[in-house]
Amino acid sequence: MYAISLMCSSRVEYFINTLQAITKSAKKAIENGCGEFALFIFQDDIEAKHDEVLEVARYIHKEIDAKIFPGPVIYFKNQRNYHIAAQWFRAIDFPLTMLDYDSVFIFEDDLVISEGYLETMVTLERKFRYDVRIGIFSCHNGVCRGAEPGYCRMGHDWGFGINKRVWADVRD
Repeated sequence: MYAISLMCSSRVEYFINTLQAITKSAKKAIENGCGEFALFIFQDDIEAKHDEVLEVARYIHKEIDAKIFPGPVIYFKNQRNYHIAAQWFRAIDFPLTMLDYDSVFIFEDDLVISEGYLETMVTLERKFRYDVRIGIFSCHNGVCRGAEPGYCRMGHDWGFGINKRVWADVRD
């Protein structure tokens, strides 16, 4: 089973579009034999936007109750704004360290992925799981330097995958 972590706060429309895209992509990946997915949602509270935060929370509960996502959904609602660095840490560390998943695919709430995105991420994860040259991987990255094919450094990315081996190296 693959873990998916989705970080969000108060952007209702972004979150809805992102969650719908992830759900659609997960269903297609499952249909095509990629395994199963668990979804972890991490929501920060922003005091100045508390009403919008609550609207996102209501939508999350509605989706969980309706069992729209094709796998388990675990929702973490923070009582305050932990800020993005802490959210990234939790989105990676919780599934890999606390729950012992092999890999996690992490998304911010404003990344609408294609239907085949998660299937491609599973392929990349399987290909690079034991390749020590690869740290994180993604299906979209415009920072390759030069026209030649191959590996490149990643800049800021709103969504990527990382496995347990790489995360252990980063943490140590």
